[in-house]
Amino acid sequence: MAEILARFKDYLSVPFHHLSQAQRLTMLMVFILTIVGTVAVLKWATQPEYAILVTDIEPADAQAVIEELKNDKVAYKLVQDGRGIMVPRKNVYEYRMKLAAQNLPTNTGNGYELFDKKDIGLSEFVQQVNYRRALEGELARTIQAIPEVLKARVHIVFPQQRLFKEDQREPTASIFLSTRRGVQLGENQINGIVMLVSGSIEGLTTENVTVVDDHGKLLSRKRRSNTMAGLDDGELDLQMRVENYLEDKAQTMLDQLLGAGNAVVRLASDLDFRRIERTSEMYDSENAAVLSEEIQSQTSQDSSAGNNNSTERTITNYQLPKSVERIINDVGSIKRLSVAVLVNGKYTEKQQPSGEKTFEFVARPQGELQRLAALVRGAVGFNDQRGDKLDIQCIPFENPLMMPDVAEPPMVWEKYMPFIQKIAVFALLLVGFLIVRSKIKKAKKILLQVGAKRGMSGQLGGYGGDAAGGDLMADGRRRKSLPALHAGSAEPIESEVVDFVKNNSQSAAQLVRAWMLEK
Repeated sequence: MAEILARFKDYLSVPFHHLSQAQRLTMLMVFILTIVGTVAVLKWATQPEYAILVTDIEPADAQAVIEELKNDKVAYKLVQDGRGIMVPRKNVYEYRMKLAAQNLPTNTGNGYELFDKKDIGLSEFVQQVNYRRALEGELARTIQAIPEVLKARVHIVFPQQRLFKEDQREPTASIFLSTRRGVQLGENQINGIVMLVSGSIEGLTTENVTVVDDHGKLLSRKRRSNTMAGLDDGELDLQMRVENYLEDKAQTMLDQLLGAGNAVVRLASDLDFRRIERTSEMYDSENAAVLSEEIQSQTSQDSSAGNNNSTERTITNYQLPKSVERIINDVGSIKRLSVAVLVNGKYTEKQQPSGEKTFEFVARPQGELQRLAALVRGAVGFNDQRGDKLDIQCIPFENPLMMPDVAEPPMVWEKYMPFIQKIAVFALLLVGFLIVRSKIKKAKKILLQVGAKRGMSGQLGGYGGDAAGGDLMADGRRRKSLPALHAGSAEPIESEVVDFVKNNSQSAAQLVRAWMLEK
């Protein structure tokens, strides 16, 4: 075995003797890069592909999930500032079911499964508390089924039964919502949640349901039973519906132009709720028509004077054209609008000397703001004659680029990644094999040429010159003659050449260089 390895080493070393120092260094660098590339590709190919297991969970739930993964010795990665956990894709569905069986994460709350356990001897108070907890948990689960809602909690208050009806209070409910990053609930969605909760609890009205987000902002708009600024409940409701309608028209337009979350529209309206009825009569004296005419005549005779007196009187009645106009103005007509628009700017990425990436706010040009203002005026029905006002400003919003990225669903090509990795490894191994194979073939070819020269001259050193002194080199020096190889020797020619090269490496190198120059 040692002899075979030695001969293989000799075969590989022969072609490198005629190379210069720079060529040898290049070959060495190529060899090292091939080895490093092979190791890197193998490491990349064997690395598991990670996928999201859970996301946007509380730190306590994340710690419980990590402990479970550590116990099973499953690799994991923390993302989203520790609020998300990634595991190898092959383990995602298995551990989702396993965590669900252990009620992890625990932000879903308890539902009607509280009554699955048969507890004997519970007091009526405990049963009422369990019923309220189960109802709250089921409502929270239903609300969390909305894609935009990350977490929900429901609190219900059932008043005690009173003896007299006038002392009885109505039930109330409060809802705490936490939405996903960069997502806002629309007015219709909030009203839908309010209607869902009020319809699930007996005696609960929508006016007694309060919705609050994770920033403490009141989302639900209650109907007022009292008057405010001289407006009753119906008038306030009409005013809010008009404002919401006009806001929605402008908001949806800006969202399509700038992207969701890059513009905020707020509108205040002043409606005229006066009910005015005007009646006016107009007469056209120039086009009067004769309605009736009465002629009275009277004749009297004076006997003393012998004269007869006659009197005639005409009474003419005219009919003047008359138009009666009765005007009743619309209740709730718009008297004045005030519109405020906030527009987010643009962000440019910059590389700090420390290597950290930052994003710099860039305000939108004034011409673009003017075009956006013109679009908003057309959307809300802006009227300068009414004294309407519109103000548009470009200010930096909370930069979504600085927030942790929400894991996106895998692309279609990612499912082919294992095959791509295998093909890359195979291609790299094939290239390495071809390089080694070419070196071996080249070494064998040189050895065969050496053997052919021996057969022609009977002596390696006598090629192209006298046997005594060898050939003249290009610089005037003579090529050193090599010792003769006996044709009758039983040892193979290759073995003789190898032994000669071992003992006369410099002479063999000069001979190979001469052959290369001749070719």
